[in-house]
Amino acid sequence: MMNEKEATKKNFLFSELQGIVGFPVNFVKETAALPKTFGSSAGEFKSLHTVILCGLMGALSIILKMFATIPFGPFTITYAWIPNRIADFMFGPAVGAVYGGVMDIVKFILKPTGTFNPGYTAVAVLAGLVFGTVLYKKPVSFMRIVFAQSLVKIFINAGLSTYLMAFERGEAFMSLMPARMVKNLIMIPLDSILLFVVLTAIMKVLPRLKK
Repeated sequence: MMNEKEATKKNFLFSELQGIVGFPVNFVKETAALPKTFGSSAGEFKSLHTVILCGLMGALSIILKMFATIPFGPFTITYAWIPNRIADFMFGPAVGAVYGGVMDIVKFILKPTGTFNPGYTAVAVLAGLVFGTVLYKKPVSFMRIVFAQSLVKIFINAGLSTYLMAFERGEAFMSLMPARMVKNLIMIPLDSILLFVVLTAIMKVLPRLKK
């Protein structure tokens, strides 16, 4: 007889398989529903709870940035992004974009690193848009998270952020991109697993958080 642990594992695998098989159809449907998704997300601004929870997530992100940042050769590994993704998941692309932009500016004010570059603010805004669009009001799915992580890490982090970095340093884009691409590709599965665990836990308390 199948125990509870085996049943949970089987249900998870079946759910992920359904997600993979149905991805093309779901992608078309969700793309068509983007205006509705943005409208619903924009409506979250009307709730005081949204402002309060975004403030709490922002404070947690700053704390993690200060105390949970790990130097790794020429790179830095940080978990300050986790509260940001929670905000994107809970409140969607409109809130996620504004939250991301505001947090980038706040972090720069608290700890300036060189000259302020609005390009990096745009990077934070785009990341919030992507994660908010892919995750908002959707079932927590590992493959969905991998999809969002891949879009952000490949095109925004390894692409746009690297271009901005190369421009600032006066270096060639291709001299920086390979190493940054490898780093981001490595982090996709690791960060996806971590975010899946976090969002699965958040789903259990989400109704109480949004009351």
